[in-house]
Amino acid sequence: MPYTFRLNWEPLRSVNSATLTGVYVTMGTPLVYPGYILKMVNNSTSLVTISLDGINDMDVCPANSFWLYDE
Repeated sequence: MPYTFRLNWEPLRSVNSATLTGVYVTMGTPLVYPGYILKMVNNSTSLVTISLDGINDMDVCPANSFWLYDE
């Protein structure tokens, strides 16, 4: 049986933690392919708040931690 789905990698997106000032920062360009696995690693000493639209908070990533969404 042939596989019908392929995994397409997206470029790594990062932000310098020195620029975290309490306002939303864009993490590069929108995804080219629909995402079904999303991982965020927060190597900074700051709590990072996640928003998909730049208005409404969706989630947080505590300092020195990560989260993984697997749909």
